[in-house]
Parts: sequence; structure tokens; C-alpha cells
Amino acid sequence: MDKTALIIIDIQNDYFPGGLMENVGAEAAGANAGRLLDAFRRAGKPVIHIQHESVHPGATFFLPGTSGMDIHASVEPQEGEPVLLKHFPNSFRETKLQQLLDEAG
Repeated sequence: MDKTALIIIDIQNDYFPGGLMENVGAEAAGANAGRLLDAFRRAGKPVIHIQHESVHPGATFFLPGTSGMDIHASVEPQEGEPVLLKHFPNSFRETKLQQLLDEAG
């Protein structure tokens, strides 16, 4: 059994040009992730998207209700691909990530 899944974490608009926490190289990283995502989709392998929402006082990016929080178009989820919302740097904390991985084998 192939135990491979792709987990795409925090590839969100605020990291890209014009975002509130722009990162150098975000466009290249998004393009690379998009190519990997396409390969996993073609192979029929599991894909899980993780989206961060900053709800803690003083948060400056990934703010609720903003377009900066949206998953970037380079890795936009397709219908049926799970998107987990997280509020901590740890993608397993208070999410169903472990459950989804276990279910996918």
C-alpha cells in the first residue's frame, strides 16, 4: 500500500505580493507546489489543504474574513479535497489532520 499524501500548508494570499506578510520567493514556491499538486491529482493520491486563520489578539495577517487568508490560486483546492482550518502553527493541533491521514491509509 502506498502511504503517500500531499499536505499543502499555509500557501495563502498574505504571503504573496500585496499580502500583509509578503515572503520573498512566494510566487516560485506556489508554482512549485502547484506542479506537485497536479502530479498528485493525476496519480489519484490523497491531497489535504491546511489553511491558517489568525484569531489571536494582535494577529497581523491571515485575518478572518480577509482575502489574505484565502488559499492562493496556485494551489486552489478542488471539490472533494479536504481543507482544514487551523488556528495554531501546528497543523495537527485541534484539527482532523491525523484522522484524515489515518482514513487515507
